[in-house]
Amino acid sequence: MDRSSTENASVAQAANRISIDLVQQTLAEIFQSAPFRASKQSQQLLRYIVDQTLSGRSELLKERLIGVNVFGRRPDYDTNEDPIVRARAAEVRKRLAQFYVGEGSHSQVRIEIALGSYHASFTELSERFAGASVLPGSSLAQGPPPVYAPSELSLLPPRADPPPSTPPVRRKRRIALVCLAALTLLSLAAVWFAFQPIAPIDLFWKPLLNANKPPILYSGSNAVYMLSTDFMNRYKATHHLAPMENQGREFAVPITSEMKLGANDLVAFTNDFITIGDLSANVRVASLLAQHKKHFDLRCGGDVAFSDLRQSPTVLI
Repeated sequence: MDRSSTENASVAQAANRISIDLVQQTLAEIFQSAPFRASKQSQQLLRYIVDQTLSGRSELLKERLIGVNVFGRRPDYDTNEDPIVRARAAEVRKRLAQFYVGEGSHSQVRIEIALGSYHASFTELSERFAGASVLPGSSLAQGPPPVYAPSELSLLPPRADPPPSTPPVRRKRRIALVCLAALTLLSLAAVWFAFQPIAPIDLFWKPLLNANKPPILYSGSNAVYMLSTDFMNRYKATHHLAPMENQGREFAVPITSEMKLGANDLVAFTNDFITIGDLSANVRVASLLAQHKKHFDLRCGGDVAFSDLRQSPTVLI
């Protein structure tokens, strides 16, 4: 048996062992987990890579195409000057590792993106099918292709439309008159708007509201230190607690001057908390954007890259 026949046989075996529904179920669990639910861009990138891999569209898993279809970059953008795809792919790999170490330790399928590649691989984690994987091009990968918005497929070759027929002379004149009337109305409207007074608050927010790309609302994270699980267990063992507190209800531990805390008794949470003031400012700016029907991207903590600040207008809170 030659090499291609061997690969086709292994692909067929993998297709029989892992279903698309199982992969999509695992993907939904990943998006609901702590490493992913606060990062919309990481979800979009992982969804795109998985869908294109399952559909066998390896030609769409190139850095430039991902930058255009997922992150809205121009088709001729410089990938060296704007490494958004590489940065986000590294972030997705890190978040996947965090998921499988924590909440995803009992998942049935492992989804991975190899270094230096934007193709996804899928591995069955159950004891019965340990080691089985879905490869691009298999019968599993030939399922119905995912539906994307037109902007996401902007680099696919368009279908050739037949050249329009030449309209008659009367139709040309009618079109010219309609265009002339439209231009006249637009000119009058532009003159009227030019002489309308602009309020200072509208003038301040005008660059953000008129931007072509959705603005980013970014809030810095605040480090919060909480007592570790080991400390709480020791405290429960040495103090009398009410029945409700022993059953898992949260309670406050009084810290006294005689109590000594070690380095392992505190756990730092650096990307999970923001202050009330930051939250209030976020709500007000988001309300302003919603009144103008302006979409925005909410970020917090480490969920931002320098290239994002160069490409989109940003409100730093």
